[in-house]
Amino acid sequence: MVAFQLTLDHPELVRSLVIVNSVPELIAHNFKDRIDYWKRLLIVRLFGLEKMGQVLAERFFIEPKHKDLREIFIQRWAENYKPSYLASLKAAFGWSVVGRLGEILAPTLVVGADGDYFSNAEKERYTRLMPNAELVIVEDSRHALPAEKPAEFNRIIVDFLMTLP
Repeated sequence: MVAFQLTLDHPELVRSLVIVNSVPELIAHNFKDRIDYWKRLLIVRLFGLEKMGQVLAERFFIEPKHKDLREIFIQRWAENYKPSYLASLKAAFGWSVVGRLGEILAPTLVVGADGDYFSNAEKERYTRLMPNAELVIVEDSRHALPAEKPAEFNRIIVDFLMTLP
């Protein structure tokens, strides 16, 4: 989200762009979206960041082989500063730059996971709105793709960077 906004506000600072399992808006399009937002706020307020980390880790790292990643993720998530996390979540909800995506002229790589909670149909839709963008979907992965499959993720990024002038 920050990368989208920075690129649109200051295109002179961005020579190329990599977007990973992200979307150009956090708008509630339906009741489920609203529930997901309120659920996250309530979990953090009532049970704390460690519990939120547990909830997210169970979504991101579902394979038994990811046990260590889950534990590290939970520990690091718990270290976030609660007021800042809540403020950023509230600030991001309702944000959108979808209408401006055609302004992003920098070569852009969008990397998605086939099991991400942001749908790949959504990623395909917004990738088409950027004139110099391409989408790569990594099979058998989720939202925390860079941690889950670092070698494959890094190869994809390097391959993209090697195509740039």
